[in-house]
Amino acid sequence: MSDSAVPLRLIRARWRLLAAAQPVLAAAGAPLPFRVTVDGGTRGVARYDSSSTAGATLAWFGPDRAVLSCGDLGWRVPGAPGPAERVAGGPPWLEHVAVLDHRVCAGRYAWTGIWDDGAFAAEAPLPGAPLPPVGTSAEVAAALGGRLEHDEALHHLVRMCEYEWLDAPTWWAAFGELAPERLLDESWGVLKESGLTQWTGDGPRYDGVPGRTPEEARAAAADHARSRGLQIPEDVRVEAALRTRAGWLVRFLDYRDVGTARPLVISVPDEGPSRVEAATADAADVRNPGTTPG
Repeated sequence: MSDSAVPLRLIRARWRLLAAAQPVLAAAGAPLPFRVTVDGGTRGVARYDSSSTAGATLAWFGPDRAVLSCGDLGWRVPGAPGPAERVAGGPPWLEHVAVLDHRVCAGRYAWTGIWDDGAFAAEAPLPGAPLPPVGTSAEVAAALGGRLEHDEALHHLVRMCEYEWLDAPTWWAAFGELAPERLLDESWGVLKESGLTQWTGDGPRYDGVPGRTPEEARAAAADHARSRGLQIPEDVRVEAALRTRAGWLVRFLDYRDVGTARPLVISVPDEGPSRVEAATADAADVRNPGTTPG
């Protein structure tokens, strides 16, 4: 992971998204280059296999306690601490080596990170450590689109899952043309059970998610429109926000003339000035992240 301070909530959400998308991508002929599984609710285990000899395990014990460990049976590190030493150096609730990835117990390369009531402790993993691509939103989007045409819909999908506020149109916009409807329905059910959707999540939750919130992006876009003399009055406009790799595309449209009016689309990066963009179908088709389930 590229950011050791990533909140545990986001790590679980990103891992669960990869697990839900895995069968859809496989059916589309673009399988993930690794295997991921997630089991459990308040307490659970997630597993990642990057190869036949390497991978990682995340075991969590509530909202703020977890152990992420990885190992590689083909990577010998002389003098590395054993599993018992790693457990002994952890918090009191870390009682047994069984919570660690099974490859950690083999005396080869191993790494362990621990979340304990808001604090995170870990040494920096060595380059090439078999950790899942869940350290940032961009890593997850890149993994999902690694064997597809990588577009901004995947960044939006990941961000909505992080907010625990994913809606069905966003899921179908990302994968609707790639797999049978049955698989899409099943994967959507997995996301709902995981608490990542507008129907089952606690969102929108912005805590720990980097970058502007949708509300901040829409406010910045409206300010930019006013400064350019392009304002659409709030009482006659509909809004939508599409997450991109580096910010948001915010769309304003006069609802009195939806059929023929040209949307005003403004790019609002996380850093730097906003700018007016040509109206695009992607920006126009994504539901406003602040809407409620319908």
